[in-house]
Amino acid sequence: MSSKPPTPRGINHDSVQKLILQLASQYNCPQKELAKLIETALAPLPEKILGAMKLKDIKTKVAIAWGKRTYKELSKDKEWKIYHKSTEMNASLRTTWETYYREWVGLSEDETNLQSGPGIVNGIDIFKNFRPWEVFNLDRKISTAADVKAAFRKLSFKYHPDLSTEPDAAKTLNKLIEMRDALLIAL
Repeated sequence: MSSKPPTPRGINHDSVQKLILQLASQYNCPQKELAKLIETALAPLPEKILGAMKLKDIKTKVAIAWGKRTYKELSKDKEWKIYHKSTEMNASLRTTWETYYREWVGLSEDETNLQSGPGIVNGIDIFKNFRPWEVFNLDRKISTAADVKAAFRKLSFKYHPDLSTEPDAAKTLNKLIEMRDALLIAL
């Protein structure tokens, strides 16, 4: 595991360190305090961390994603009722609404940019979140089958059980195969 603090995707940790050194020198301030300030500024907001959100807020965000203003409006929607019944999930459980949130709203900030570990691919826990476009770093609007295959090939070398030192490499590769196949069917 890396000892570097997590940074948002697209921000190079080394370039941030260089910038901290430059600013600390330029403005004559302690590097540690400047680094802490930047880390605080880049930290996810509590309302964007799924575990910290109130259930009412999760339900409201799911309702909005379905084109409704409130959960009450959503609960009366015929299409929602059909969808919810098809999932066979219990609407009284928070975990159900967290699953709906991930599916319809997106991953919360605390579920992206994760540090490396078993099942973490490109900052996403692939066993908890089936997000193939994000895992493969592809744009769903412009990606082709060739892009999917190339992205899979790159990841398969990293997670192939014969080549990888990662724990659970075989399980990870199987999940990546499942994601690749889902993307190829969708195209």
